[in-house]
Amino acid sequence: MTEMLTQERLLSSWRSFAVQWYGKVDFSVRTLLHVWFVRKGLRTPDYYLAEEPWNFYRHLMGVLGDPFKARMVVRSLVGALARMGCHLSPDELVGALSDFDAWKRVAPSLVRCASASGELGPAPAST
Repeated sequence: MTEMLTQERLLSSWRSFAVQWYGKVDFSVRTLLHVWFVRKGLRTPDYYLAEEPWNFYRHLMGVLGDPFKARMVVRSLVGALARMGCHLSPDELVGALSDFDAWKRVAPSLVRCASASGELGPAPAST
């Protein structure tokens, strides 16, 4: 039987991945996103990625106002996940970054992929 991952463990593992991915995004893109989020009266994009990933896409769409541009950001994240062995469609990831229940369903597989690839340290223990 596999160890049950708590919500905090999922968020902590996701946070590690999200911070690494966001840190690799081109500085000019991060700066623009930061400014646009703050000008809308929101917290920064890295906050939503790390602390409330289920709200990230909704706020990204509100800031960018264009589904194509928002999907480009998501596709970059999908590509980073694919390099770790996590194969999600952009639609699945948009769902996870838009809805808490969808994020809870997807997060355990993301954590397992990241752990197995060595991105987040050792894989969760089995009992």
